[in-house]
Amino acid sequence: MVPIPQAHDIKAMGSLPRIFDRDRTRAEAFLTKFLRYLILNQGVPGFESPIRQVALALTLIKGEKVDLWVRNMIDTLRRLHLVHHNVPAVWEEFEQAFKDKFVDSTCELRARNQLKQLKYKYPDIDEYIANFEDLIVHAGYNLASKEAINLFLKGFSKNRSLLDKVFTPPVPTAYGTMKRCLIAIVKLMQLVNSIVQNAPDFQRFGNNSTQQCFQPRNPQPTRGFAPRQVMSSNAPPWMNNMAVPMDTSNRTCAPRQQGNQGGRTYGNTVQMDQGPPKQWPPCRCFTCNRVGHLARNCCTKNAQVNSIIDEPEDMSNIQAPITPKGILNNALLMFDHILEDMKDQFIQQYEGKSQDFQDV
Repeated sequence: MVPIPQAHDIKAMGSLPRIFDRDRTRAEAFLTKFLRYLILNQGVPGFESPIRQVALALTLIKGEKVDLWVRNMIDTLRRLHLVHHNVPAVWEEFEQAFKDKFVDSTCELRARNQLKQLKYKYPDIDEYIANFEDLIVHAGYNLASKEAINLFLKGFSKNRSLLDKVFTPPVPTAYGTMKRCLIAIVKLMQLVNSIVQNAPDFQRFGNNSTQQCFQPRNPQPTRGFAPRQVMSSNAPPWMNNMAVPMDTSNRTCAPRQQGNQGGRTYGNTVQMDQGPPKQWPPCRCFTCNRVGHLARNCCTKNAQVNSIIDEPEDMSNIQAPITPKGILNNALLMFDHILEDMKDQFIQQYEGKSQDFQDV
């Protein structure tokens, strides 16, 4: 292959990174962007010199928190010879000194903790892999190591069915093979779910003129297939969590619930005419034997109760008290009320027993 010749009138391109002011969270990003700017301008006069590269980087490091460190680095550069000391080791020493001074030392520990908490959420397999590989680099792991692979599989702990499919023989052992296998399985699951959601398009299937021509005279339902029009009243169990058209026909009627009155129905059904209401015999009062009210509402019963309460008491039948002064009168009164036969028996029993008194 013939190499592409380098142009002679190359000018600086691209944009420099933002000013670094000792924000440790941006230290790695600052170095990465500055190196990208240097690579973009390779061949530009002045950009090939390591001393000039360090001097350009120092112009982008500003702030009260970094002024002292920048001044010390400038003093070191001024002691270097522009010809004899202008070697790549100058930039390497500057890069290492910058990392030791400003890069966050807890970044690795923080990345390892984030790796332990990283979990896969269906169907974002690409997002999970991208976050995992970034954290692996910051944590200092090697993607080919067993520890990295174990951490990768730990993120699928809530998707056991996915892991079962991954460990189906032949089981992948390398990270790259395992990653491609997981991506393929997730894509297949997405395809199956989309087919299941869009499968009950039986209206278009039934209107196919080609299939109508070959339909038998008395078609019989085929076992294993859904009916022609899937609705809420005839949907199979495997479509419980899927959206189906509502059945508004009068072919089905929901069962009448307890306490339902007036022929009303509940659910996804049309109210149907249940026929004329049942004719019950007229209610009759058990007190006055009249039609139109019950015994508890009878006016005659209330009138009888009131008459009994308001009726004056008959004191004629009350026997007068027996006292020593009226013993004879009471005895005669009682004798008048007994029957004639009893009077004769009384006279015969007590006849001759009267005490005779001598005349005085």
